[in-house]
Amino acid sequence: MTTIAWDGTTLAADTQSQSNGVKRVSHKITATQQYLYGMCGSEAEAMIVAKWVAGGCLPAEQPADLDTGPHGLLIERSTKKCFILDGERATMLPVVERFYAEGSGREYAMGAMYTGTNAAEAVSVASRFDIWTNDDIEHVDA
Repeated sequence: MTTIAWDGTTLAADTQSQSNGVKRVSHKITATQQYLYGMCGSEAEAMIVAKWVAGGCLPAEQPADLDTGPHGLLIERSTKKCFILDGERATMLPVVERFYAEGSGREYAMGAMYTGTNAAEAVSVASRFDIWTNDDIEHVDA
């Protein structure tokens, strides 16, 4: 449960996580020289994907046997192309829209960006309506 937003320039995410019914802080953005990765879904599986991203997203090392849900957004920093990571092999699905959001507050963030807010503001809007998103927001520019 989270909200991650990409506005074409900046990747933003809330920092709320849950474990055994207890809220805690979790950093959901991994930044490397080549990529930004905003994680959502199972934190344990997202960490496996983050390790793959940190290693350069090599196809031969693509993680397998993940759950079939979304794993987050991947931004290629040099081109600012956005991909949804989805499925049991973290398949990279290209995003053609100029902005995009993922997670439990996705609809709120998408609506906010549609009206002209940036990614961080969009996650803040989502935090007002989605109980699984907090207003402690981190963001990184591509």
